[in-house]
Amino acid sequence: MGCMNRDYPNHEPLSPPKDSEDENDLPTPQHIIVEQILLRTKHMLSSEHIPVKIIVLRSLSQGIEFMKLYDDMLLPMIHQNWFGLMAIAAK
Repeated sequence: MGCMNRDYPNHEPLSPPKDSEDENDLPTPQHIIVEQILLRTKHMLSSEHIPVKIIVLRSLSQGIEFMKLYDDMLLPMIHQNWFGLMAIAAK
């Protein structure tokens, strides 16, 4: 995900097709991939292995940075990972 942040620093959403009734912007394939990765991070935040937690936190940080222009995808990711992040912060 770090490469995606470097290669696509301000990657804007795709505009909807002209014949589309829906006015919402469409996510790019890169953002869909990052969303799928971040969906799995909440399960690994509770790992007892410190290296796994570090990798997950780094991936989560970079993924959230990459999703900054996609509030409708970003906010559910933050919500789903919040409990795991607070558990780590409490330790």
